[in-house]
Parts: sequence; structure tokens; C-alpha cells
Amino acid sequence: MTQKQVFALIVTAVILVFFAVLKIIRISNPLPVVDNSQTNTVSEPVTNTVLTEPAQVEPSTLTESQFRTLEDYLKVNISLLSPKREVLGGKFYLTKLDLIDNQNALISYEDGHISLDARIKFYFLNNLPALTEFTLIGENGQPYQTSSSTSASSSTEF
Repeated sequence: MTQKQVFALIVTAVILVFFAVLKIIRISNPLPVVDNSQTNTVSEPVTNTVLTEPAQVEPSTLTESQFRTLEDYLKVNISLLSPKREVLGGKFYLTKLDLIDNQNALISYEDGHISLDARIKFYFLNNLPALTEFTLIGENGQPYQTSSSTSASSSTEF
């Protein structure tokens, strides 16, 4: 082996070790992602109308930082949180977040093919949001309907 080949082999080995260590770190410290596959439940719909304006139950006591943290969490995890899957290769993205109070919000999201509205219940634990309920209330501007006339809801904590 020439000196250039040995150098290239060492550089390649260092790069491989770097990525292996990075993978180990990422596995041991994963981002807080919610898995709905084990916790999906179906319940009777509370209402059969799409809420367009949030009813102010009490003034929100969330700080701007908590609001941004919740918004960022939803942006990153909306595909995992939604009980309905994306269609035709689309990817869900958050389009609206309206706080009702400091534990409830209305959200809108879409994938370019379908748009959905949901009501979420949440709380903060160690400055991280945790969702306790995610209920679809609208699809494509209409009240959400399932084939068995129940709403999709999931209860999730992490």
C-alpha cells in the first residue's frame, strides 16, 4: 500500500467512526416523539360541527416561549400525532394553532391533498409539551366523519 492509500483508509475509518458515534448518541438520546400506534382509541364525537373560532374559556397563561415550543413540537410531530395518515405521498404540515386556554387548542394541518382540523389537550412537563388528547373535528372544511360515525381520538403522553 502506498502512503496515499493508507491516508485515505485512515480518513475513511475516522469518518465511519464519527457517524457510528453520532448514531449511538442519537439512539441513546432520541427526540421526544409520540407513538400513537399503541394508544389510538375511538370515542363518540363530542360535537359534529367544525369550530372556526376558538371560544375563549379563560385567558391563556402560556408564555411566548411555551407557545413557540408547542408550535414547534406540533410542526415536527404532526404526522405521528394525527390519527389520519397522509395521502398520495403528501407530508402533513401545521397551518394554524389557536389557543383556547392554557391546556386546549385548535389546530389545522394539511398535506397538500387533504386538510384537517383537530382539538388538542396538552400540558407542559419540564418545559416540554405533552398531548393528552388529539381529536379530529374537521376534514376539508367539513365536520369530520368516519365510516362508523365516530371520531378518531388518541390519548398520548411521553
